Amino acid sequence: MIALDQFKLFVFDTGLLKHMAGVDNSAILLKSDYQFKGSLTENYCLQQLRGQFGIKPRYYADKNSEIDFVLQYGTEIIPVEAKAGEDKSAPSFKR
Repeated sequence: MIALDQFKLFVFDTGLLKHMAGVDNSAILLKSDYQFKGSLTENYCLQQLRGQFGIKPRYYADKNSEIDFVLQYGTEIIPVEAKAGEDKSAPSFKR
Protein backbone atom coordinates (compact mmCIF):
# COMPACT_ATOMS: atom_id res chain seq x y z
CA MET A 1 0.00 0.00 0.00
CA ILE A 2 1.32 3.44 -0.91
CA ALA A 3 0.82 6.28 1.56
CA LEU A 4 -0.05 9.48 -0.26
CA ASP A 5 -0.21 11.56 2.92
CA GLN A 6 3.57 12.02 3.23
CA PHE A 7 5.53 14.45 1.10
CA LYS A 8 8.54 16.75 1.13
CA LEU A 9 8.85 20.22 -0.32
CA PHE A 10 12.01 21.48 -2.00
CA VAL A 11 13.22 24.78 -3.42
CA PHE A 12 14.93 24.87 -6.82
CA ASP A 13 18.00 26.62 -5.37
CA THR A 14 19.64 25.55 -2.11
CA GLY A 15 21.19 29.00 -1.61
CA LEU A 16 17.74 30.57 -1.77
CA LEU A 17 16.43 28.00 0.71
CA LYS A 18 19.27 28.84 3.11
CA HIS A 19 18.55 32.54 2.76
CA MET A 20 14.76 32.12 3.15
CA ALA A 21 15.32 30.11 6.33
CA GLY A 22 17.69 32.75 7.72
CA VAL A 23 20.51 30.25 8.12
CA ASP A 24 23.96 31.72 8.71
CA ASN A 25 26.93 30.13 6.95
CA SER A 26 28.76 29.64 10.25
CA ALA A 27 25.91 27.45 11.55
CA ILE A 28 26.36 25.07 8.62
CA LEU A 29 30.16 25.07 8.59
CA LEU A 30 30.94 25.10 12.30
CA LYS A 31 28.10 23.25 14.02
CA SER A 32 28.17 19.56 13.16
CA ASP A 33 24.84 18.92 14.91
CA TYR A 34 22.94 21.80 13.27
CA GLN A 35 19.37 20.54 12.68
CA PHE A 36 18.72 22.20 9.31
CA LYS A 37 21.86 20.72 7.74
CA GLY A 38 20.00 17.55 6.66
CA SER A 39 17.30 19.54 4.88
CA LEU A 40 19.88 21.61 3.03
CA THR A 41 21.76 18.46 2.05
CA GLU A 42 18.62 16.79 0.70
CA ASN A 43 17.73 19.92 -1.25
CA TYR A 44 21.24 20.08 -2.74
CA CYS A 45 21.12 16.39 -3.69
CA LEU A 46 17.78 16.91 -5.43
CA GLN A 47 19.24 19.79 -7.47
CA GLN A 48 22.11 17.57 -8.60
CA LEU A 49 19.91 14.54 -9.38
CA ARG A 50 17.49 16.59 -11.46
CA GLY A 51 20.35 18.20 -13.34
CA GLN A 52 22.17 14.94 -14.02
CA PHE A 53 19.27 12.61 -14.75
CA GLY A 54 16.52 15.03 -15.82
CA ILE A 55 13.90 12.98 -13.95
CA LYS A 56 11.49 13.40 -11.06
CA PRO A 57 12.76 11.64 -7.95
CA ARG A 58 10.20 10.17 -5.57
CA TYR A 59 10.21 9.94 -1.79
CA TYR A 60 9.38 6.73 0.09
CA ALA A 61 8.28 6.38 3.71
CA ASP A 62 6.41 3.93 5.83
CA LYS A 63 5.83 3.69 9.60
CA ASN A 64 9.41 2.75 10.41
CA SER A 65 11.65 4.12 7.69
CA GLU A 66 12.15 6.46 4.77
CA ILE A 67 14.30 6.71 1.68
CA ASP A 68 15.12 10.26 0.67
CA PHE A 69 14.91 9.70 -3.09
CA VAL A 70 13.82 6.81 -5.29
CA LEU A 71 14.75 7.20 -8.94
CA GLN A 72 13.76 5.24 -11.99
CA TYR A 73 16.42 5.51 -14.66
CA GLY A 74 15.47 3.37 -17.64
CA THR A 75 14.70 -0.02 -16.12
CA GLU A 76 16.79 0.62 -13.01
CA ILE A 77 15.34 1.58 -9.62
CA ILE A 78 17.89 3.55 -7.61
CA PRO A 79 17.37 4.37 -3.91
CA VAL A 80 19.33 7.41 -2.71
CA GLU A 81 19.94 8.32 0.93
CA ALA A 82 21.33 11.83 1.56
CA LYS A 83 23.44 12.25 4.70
CA ALA A 84 24.67 15.57 6.10
CA GLY A 85 26.62 14.30 9.09
CA GLU A 86 29.28 11.75 9.79
CA ASP A 87 26.89 8.94 10.76
CA LYS A 88 26.45 6.91 7.60
CA SER A 89 24.58 3.97 9.12
CA ALA A 90 21.34 4.70 7.16
CA PRO A 91 19.14 2.00 8.75
CA SER A 92 16.15 2.86 6.51
CA PHE A 93 18.27 2.39 3.40
CA LYS A 94 19.47 -1.02 4.59
CA ARG A 95 15.90 -2.20 5.20
